[in-house]
Amino acid sequence: MKLAKTHHEGFARFFEQPTRESLRELVRQGVGETDYLDFKAQWPDLNKIAKHILALANSGGGAIVVGIKQNEDGSLKACGLDKLIDKVEIVKVVKKYLPTSLSYDVIDFSFEDTEYPAIKGKNFR
Repeated sequence: MKLAKTHHEGFARFFEQPTRESLRELVRQGVGETDYLDFKAQWPDLNKIAKHILALANSGGGAIVVGIKQNEDGSLKACGLDKLIDKVEIVKVVKKYLPTSLSYDVIDFSFEDTEYPAIKGKNFR
């Protein structure tokens, strides 16, 4: 999928410096899924998330944002996560399926207070 320049820049800012602000702008811009950006409404089985990580790595890198659903029309819905799985559990399962040379991060994004109502009070990873 080809992105508009503004969407590409928004993703680049998020990917280079994944902050609450850069995630908020990514959601606000409505950037849909691409070869290097994937959305999951809830955590899939952890061995399946490892496959998604590996697929992104094989295509040059990217990000998976959990807590956001892409609707059939391409719009995004910020569902948020009911609870955050312990990062240690995620890494313990995922690392069994990934090469040790592959670098990845699991980052929490909580929006208790924000001016963007679609994500207010929600958590994402």
